[in-house]
Amino acid sequence: MMDLELPSHQARNYLLAYGVVAVYIATPPGGRPCMIGTSHDLTQSSSYIKRAWSPVVDITRAWWVQTKEEAEALERAVISVWWEQRINATRLDITGEQALNTITRIAFEKGITIHDHDDVMSKANSAVRKVTEEINHAQATGGLKWFNRAYKAYRLACKAAGENVMPYDYVIVRLISVLVGRVARREVYKLDASLLDEVFVPKKAKKIGAVHRTVQQAVYSGVDER
Repeated sequence: MMDLELPSHQARNYLLAYGVVAVYIATPPGGRPCMIGTSHDLTQSSSYIKRAWSPVVDITRAWWVQTKEEAEALERAVISVWWEQRINATRLDITGEQALNTITRIAFEKGITIHDHDDVMSKANSAVRKVTEEINHAQATGGLKWFNRAYKAYRLACKAAGENVMPYDYVIVRLISVLVGRVARREVYKLDASLLDEVFVPKKAKKIGAVHRTVQQAVYSGVDER
């Protein structure tokens, strides 16, 4: 079985925004037994498999389909074919190659379009490169002054509230991830303050309450400072 490239943080955001779901095969070095599963996030699934099964088990093949229903239908069908070889709910006493052949055959029989992982990753990585180049150009030409002011205000507000501060480089990664998601959804975007909530304030901020509202206000006031 082949080595499989797991998505970076930014590429994961592209795939999540695009809405596709993976059907994957995971195997130990000998290629047997294997695990069949579905996932929106292969990087997270790989970490879980290593913890739950063995650190030497890797996701070795994956395909992407349009819906969760298609992915789960493929998973159930493969397990059904090899029912007598079941070790548990998702692990089968067959080789990765046998699982591969079964997945591709069943997808053809059921009329489910499967997209090879490498092809999908190529599109995701292309989007990440495009956005990264845009951010690098904006940094070099002064186009991120508004963002840098927001980051300074964010850092000061977090320190005043006793909150941990995200490093600047990590915040830039979050900015790239937000933009990559918009590329995946084919949304038009501008490098402006409309991006700040997604970059600086956690999705659970409404539950956290006053601290992050204060940070949010500081971020926007930082952008407005001249």
